[in-house]
Amino acid sequence: MKKLLFLVLTVLIVSCSKDDSNPAPSPTYACSLIGDWSYTTGIGAIPSSITFTSATEGSSNILGPVVAEAVIPFTYERTSETSFNWSSSEGTSGTKNFTINSACDVLTIDGNNYNKQ
Repeated sequence: MKKLLFLVLTVLIVSCSKDDSNPAPSPTYACSLIGDWSYTTGIGAIPSSITFTSATEGSSNILGPVVAEAVIPFTYERTSETSFNWSSSEGTSGTKNFTINSACDVLTIDGNNYNKQ
């Protein structure tokens, strides 16, 4: 009888164990990148605006006295609270480090500030 009870308890414990096949949930961040960001101040040749249309896609809109307007689509993967990997439709790619202020309305990338629209 003890063996039967031990067998039943063993089967019950094994059958109720945690299922490890569930994927890990997506990380959540204090501020979202999704939205339209317009250039305000900074250094160098930069996009006039950046749009993150989803959690994986976006585009940069470049305006300037030397070049005509250009919209460059890109894909990205946010890797932490302050960085993302990106790849443009032109074949360029890299990692960008950024900051977003506590109000989540000023994005700074490479020393250039963008206001959320």
